[in-house]
Amino acid sequence: MLYKEAIKTSKKWNTVFLLMHCSETDNNTVKALPKIIDYYKERGYEFMVIDDNTPEYYFKYKK
Repeated sequence: MLYKEAIKTSKKWNTVFLLMHCSETDNNTVKALPKIIDYYKERGYEFMVIDDNTPEYYFKYKK
């Protein structure tokens, strides 16, 4: 399920911001992450660190 949701975004956007959480009781993110990374790398996406120099990006919010 995490994998499916994570790749759905790539069909709509050229830039993907993917925020994932993991906790002591839920480690599904850790299990899904390698497959998600492979998917995006195979399609030419580049992984970058978000830091103070990263430009702001605004998403349109639909109610």
